[in-house]
Amino acid sequence: EDINDNAPTFSREFYTCLVSESLNISNFEIQTICPGLIKVSDADISDPEDFRFSLQDDSDEFAIDPETGNLQVTVPLDRERQEEYRLNVIASDGGTPLLGASV
Repeated sequence: EDINDNAPTFSREFYTCLVSESLNISNFEIQTICPGLIKVSDADISDPEDFRFSLQDDSDEFAIDPETGNLQVTVPLDRERQEEYRLNVIASDGGTPLLGASV
């Protein structure tokens, strides 16, 4: 039996996603942005569905789908209020022991 001795690895050191402030966010609707942008691998895991994603810090403007890693905008963005956002994404592999990485 293979032990979980490898942490997830992101395909890049950082990711960039450009989002228009005119993105249509209506009441109770979350908009996925840059689907498939974040890619993770792990020498112990062959099924990408085994990864779980989260944001390191709470965000009022953004969320992340815990199963796909797709980023989501949860409220309308205002460039005059804030021009740029930096998010830290955590990927964990669900193995024993649980291992994770962040970007």
